[in-house]
Amino acid sequence: MGSRFEYRIFDEDLFSKKKYLQEYFIRLNEEESSQEYLLSKKIHKYNIKIRDKKLDVKKLHLVANQFEQWDLLYKKEFPILTDEINTLFSEKLLETNQYISEFDLKNILKQESSIKLLRVDKKRVQFKKDNILGEFSVVEFDNKTFHIVALESEDLEGLKKSTRELGLEAFQNINYYKFLQDKKILNINYL
Repeated sequence: MGSRFEYRIFDEDLFSKKKYLQEYFIRLNEEESSQEYLLSKKIHKYNIKIRDKKLDVKKLHLVANQFEQWDLLYKKEFPILTDEINTLFSEKLLETNQYISEFDLKNILKQESSIKLLRVDKKRVQFKKDNILGEFSVVEFDNKTFHIVALESEDLEGLKKSTRELGLEAFQNINYYKFLQDKKILNINYL
């Protein structure tokens, strides 16, 4: 699978967009998950999360007319070689050439003042229409609840069309990292 373009919006009430997805897309599945996002100015071009005993890392490849294209660098189960984690940061964070467990990595990151681990609980319903993946999610973090509607595809033109049909262009496309870092939503004191 190649890199996918994404268009993602966050708001307190997106039920009208969910109804559109239910009407015009095929429902695939529903799932609940918890993940921890790593937030830091040191890793601004990455989307890094820990979920299901795996480190999931995506890198922003390009932005085309507000559509963001992300490359999946890896989804690796713990233990993970520390060298791979160090490459994500502007400075050496961990001792090199060692394997580290999820537990140990989280403990080290919690001691770093420039990094915040944020737990996000998500209830997600996935949809599909042609080669466009759709998602409606309810996310909770820091005692706040938001809705997310996202469209993803390798086909940029098809994605643009679906975004227009769903009326998403009226909203700012914002990825998880930017949304969670927003000081209006999260009080992260090092920003």
